[in-house]
Amino acid sequence: MSHPGRKRVTSRAELEQTAFALFAARGFEQTTVDEIAAAAGIGRRTFFRYFPSKNDVPWGAFEVELDRMRVRLKACPPEVPLMDAIRLALIDFNRVAPEQVPLHRRRM
Repeated sequence: MSHPGRKRVTSRAELEQTAFALFAARGFEQTTVDEIAAAAGIGRRTFFRYFPSKNDVPWGAFEVELDRMRVRLKACPPEVPLMDAIRLALIDFNRVAPEQVPLHRRRM
């Protein structure tokens, strides 16, 4: 059944952007999950299919990036000094594609 009005959010990224806009306008603490869901044109339960909680929205795909860093550290040859391996992994972890910089800054 089709509903008139705002287009439903269809991706996690779109829902993040809706939430970030509300956080910027109202503040994180003052913004509720219900408000984010309503602004996105989805139900509260649908919000929780994308994120376990409101607190998870700013973290984005942090776990995926941590996994990538773990893989990089494990792949580092044993002869590389530990601090060099950590430094290289952290630099790589914090590298952001140029087109993603505005989103990354907003998230931070």
